[in-house]
Amino acid sequence: MTILVTGASGLLGERLVNTLSVQNKRVRILARTTSNLSNLDRSRVDVHIGDITERGSLNGLMDGIETVYHCAGKLGLGRREEFYSTNIEGTENLLKEAVDSGVSRFVHVSSVAVMSEYLDHLGSDEDAPYASWWTEPYTPSKIEGEKMALRYGRMGALEVVVIRPSWIWGPGDTNTATLGKAVMSGLMPHVGSGDNILSLTYISNIVHALLLAGKAERASGEIFLITDGTEVTQKQLLQAFANRLNPNARELSIPFSLAYQAAHIYEIMNRATGWRLPDTTSRHSICVGGKNFKFSLRKAGSILGYRPPVSFDRAVDETVKWLYDLHLENNSKSKIRPLRVPAPVVGRTFMSHFAISSWCNAKCVFCSYPDSRERVLVRLDDAIKAVNALRRLGVGIISLTGGEPFLNKDIFRIACHASSVGMLVFTGTNGTLMEREDAYKLRRAGVGAVWLSYEGPSDEVFERNRGVPGLSEIIRRDLKWLRNVGIDTFAICLLNRFITDYRQFVDHLIDVGFDKVKFDYPMNHLESGYLGFKDLALLHYTPNEMEDAIQQILELKRSNYRDFGIVNPTAGLKGAIDFYKGRKSRFTCAAGSRIFYLDWNLNLYRCTKLPEKFGKVWEVTPEKLHQIHCNKCYYQGTRDYDSIYHLLDSLKNAGTLLRQGDLLGALGHIANRENLSGLWSILETATS
Repeated sequence: MTILVTGASGLLGERLVNTLSVQNKRVRILARTTSNLSNLDRSRVDVHIGDITERGSLNGLMDGIETVYHCAGKLGLGRREEFYSTNIEGTENLLKEAVDSGVSRFVHVSSVAVMSEYLDHLGSDEDAPYASWWTEPYTPSKIEGEKMALRYGRMGALEVVVIRPSWIWGPGDTNTATLGKAVMSGLMPHVGSGDNILSLTYISNIVHALLLAGKAERASGEIFLITDGTEVTQKQLLQAFANRLNPNARELSIPFSLAYQAAHIYEIMNRATGWRLPDTTSRHSICVGGKNFKFSLRKAGSILGYRPPVSFDRAVDETVKWLYDLHLENNSKSKIRPLRVPAPVVGRTFMSHFAISSWCNAKCVFCSYPDSRERVLVRLDDAIKAVNALRRLGVGIISLTGGEPFLNKDIFRIACHASSVGMLVFTGTNGTLMEREDAYKLRRAGVGAVWLSYEGPSDEVFERNRGVPGLSEIIRRDLKWLRNVGIDTFAICLLNRFITDYRQFVDHLIDVGFDKVKFDYPMNHLESGYLGFKDLALLHYTPNEMEDAIQQILELKRSNYRDFGIVNPTAGLKGAIDFYKGRKSRFTCAAGSRIFYLDWNLNLYRCTKLPEKFGKVWEVTPEKLHQIHCNKCYYQGTRDYDSIYHLLDSLKNAGTLLRQGDLLGALGHIANRENLSGLWSILETATS
């Protein structure tokens, strides 16, 4: 037998149809010619074109139908005639057709609005009286539609079950989207004190209840209230989204009376324009958000066996994924300016590398990630928690790394979250997994720059090192996609013995499509969980050999060869020579005070070299972060910008002394001649 669903283009109907299709049920839907069915698999449903307000268009609709789920209805604001035509007359047309066609069961979707929107409900059940007063025609039309469905059920020819959900929320709901966008923008607006209990029905929970109603033996002729069964206040709902979307969002309390009167004025304006304004607010929605709504699930539990399958926390997590996907889809026109200035210059002075995957799909000879026995992809909820913790520690730049970051399908959502809480976001890739649409998603997610690893002097050598045939051409393609959407790109090159002539290497990078490169210094041993190293002969240099390689790079930088950018500051490159020659470092490493490494197990390390870890990132307090005088390595992600961090520390110390009234001490920090190197490094990086 076949199941009929009305309202399949709406939130509830669409989700119900997709759920039934997954269960391999035969489904027929009633749709108007203007219905948007893009989110349905048309190959798995039978579409009948018609309109519930036109009885003649329903001929043959219910042939062979066993169960009807009536989810269609007129919502929001509008003319009284539209509500009555759809919610009353349209419902009666369906009921008549169901009786004439011998349908077994008719599940009618009503609403808790029939029990009064303006009064507080603290445990009301199905025996509560119908509303006697309302603010808009939606409520009386739903009351009459429900009464009519029950009358047909009492006639005996049709089993009728009435389901009364409260606010249906979650992925696909426009009100949920509005709430989420507000929180992402930094506001948590609530009506009144915000301590009122909300009646929520998550979309997956109401679909579960409908399926139960379609087969429960003792359900015929009964009304069932359906909610999530969790007492959540208005503030708690907002805070749950803020914890995941924007921990810095601030409360905005709007007095109930003010919100109610403003909504009334808006309704009057909407009526005056012929209901052409968006349904952004109404007195009904203000009451739903600002009054206490708590309903009993005793009857639904005992007869339907209803137990909400999705918890509140899981529902919020799923909704957050959808909100970020919505942002990634709808933000395509936003402009992302290429990020050419080091983060400290724009006020974000703390940085963290965040490994969101623990392995790589390439077989690079220079790296240990392909050999990783751990196969961990950081989950979105954990990543959000970690990013929020980093933000509280003052981190303003985040670099999404791995392994191969694109193995984590949540990379776009993670980047979206990091940028939404005010971070500058970078990421990198070996290029193999990127698609054209991914470039757009990265831009919409707020990613400022993407690096691609490239360390071979020719296509052949590079591809052999990476173990991926044709990778050079793939990267050429990826660079075009990224540049077309306005994302800055650069190569990351690990110094290795395959490259002997760096001028020739730059020529090859230009041929591939790069316009800048950042050189990385070889690491043969690391003590953290980081795996971006390999003890390989190709990476072992004598001090003189390292000096020769870096001097070639410095010459390219000094001569501005072919206008190609060398991202490494001069002070950083010279510092590398000093390190490998065993000379004293001019600047102190910032690892553990301004730069950190966060692994896929959410442990925060001082850096990628040392084994010292501060613990789970959300357990780390600012007091644990401190600088040490370490010169054990010259890892480029940490040491190249030592001069800039030295300048920032000088300015910070000067400010502290000025506040203490020590003018001479402050001037001493400002006049430190090493600060000139920091200033020059900033200018170099900004123009590379």
